[in-house]
Amino acid sequence: MQDSNPIPSDPVAFPKTDTAPSTPIDDVRLLIQWIESHPEYSFLVDQARQDHRVIPQKSQVPDPAWRKALRWSKDQILARGDELHGNAIITPGVQQDAEVTARVIAAGNLINFVGTFPLFLFALKSLGFFSLPLSIITSLLLLKISNDTATVVARGKRGSRHWAYTAALCGFIPLSILQSLVSGIGSELFNNRTVLAQLWAEDLVQQRFEMKQQRIEALKTISTPAYLSTEKTCREGEAELNKLSKSDPRWNAQYAKLYGTWSDRSRVWTTLPAEMLPVCKRLDRFQQDNQAQIEKEQQALQILQEKRSQLGNDLKFLRQDFATVYEQHFDASEDFISGVQAIAIATDHFIANLEQGNVTQLGLSLFFFTLSCLTSLVACVMVFTFGRREDVQMSWSEELRRERDQWLTNKFAELIQHQEAEEQRLEALDVPKDLPDQA
Repeated sequence: MQDSNPIPSDPVAFPKTDTAPSTPIDDVRLLIQWIESHPEYSFLVDQARQDHRVIPQKSQVPDPAWRKALRWSKDQILARGDELHGNAIITPGVQQDAEVTARVIAAGNLINFVGTFPLFLFALKSLGFFSLPLSIITSLLLLKISNDTATVVARGKRGSRHWAYTAALCGFIPLSILQSLVSGIGSELFNNRTVLAQLWAEDLVQQRFEMKQQRIEALKTISTPAYLSTEKTCREGEAELNKLSKSDPRWNAQYAKLYGTWSDRSRVWTTLPAEMLPVCKRLDRFQQDNQAQIEKEQQALQILQEKRSQLGNDLKFLRQDFATVYEQHFDASEDFISGVQAIAIATDHFIANLEQGNVTQLGLSLFFFTLSCLTSLVACVMVFTFGRREDVQMSWSEELRRERDQWLTNKFAELIQHQEAEEQRLEALDVPKDLPDQA
């Protein structure tokens, strides 16, 4: 693919001076400095170091292992500016803007990392000791994926833009949006867990009150087999009694069967068990017992409601009066046992307050969410626009790369020729070779 821009005669990374004409030694030093800053030309550096006339041999002290590990970790966690452009031609502007873009990417992704880490920590809470290391590894992998997809979008050079658009639409952009939302929830979960525990305790207490109220409502309708059988017998007996006249000999017998004899009219029936009572009196006993149970349940519910109001803390109320329920959801330190449940409560609380505009209820979580959204948005825009700049596109030009390589080869050959000519001149003057180069 041919570029429309003219090809420079030498790499623009080599600075020029307007104060004095450059000498061969100046060109050599600039060449060596440029080569040393580009690892892909390390073979030229090694070749030059083999000849002490070009570059005096330097003592190579290897970096300690901890420094290498630190450098490797930094490269894995943070986006690198030198990965956002090619190396065919690198203007100072491209290099500086690439570093700025990389810092913005790193800042946005690190903010998202801080926001998503608590979510993974609580989601994996049931794993015990392994929850922390696994949460760190998962969060770091997500951070690495975000950095890599951002790099792919920025590196969308000619011929691979489809790949860059795919990485943007399926990777970097949705990941940034998702992590921004999760960062608000994670911040809410990490900083506002006490309030979330109170909210969940309030829901649990309300559920128990509703269950008790439903039980009271259910008691108002008696449906036990003994009651239904007694009610049916009583109603049928009353219907039959109403058909008889009081002068009918059968009327007294039927009345005694249903309500007892005339002499029992002032009797205290509460002292007798239900199975010894006349049919309709037994029905009354069932109804009275049921009403007494309803009043007892209502009184107990009212006592609990008053105690809850006086205590003013649903978590402590749940712990005191519904210990079994408390132990199913909270530990001794009043924290969530289930991390998944904690995430669900935090998500509901955050989204509900966000939809209702309750800014004061969100506080730091809203700030962190907004900060994550802004940094992610800025990173997305900067990455996408940076990779489509003409000067960045030129850094990927294969034609410029070939021209540059040829230029470097020629300059290196000139360097060797210049050094050989200098040696011959010194030999002609009978100057020792090991004298320091005054140039």
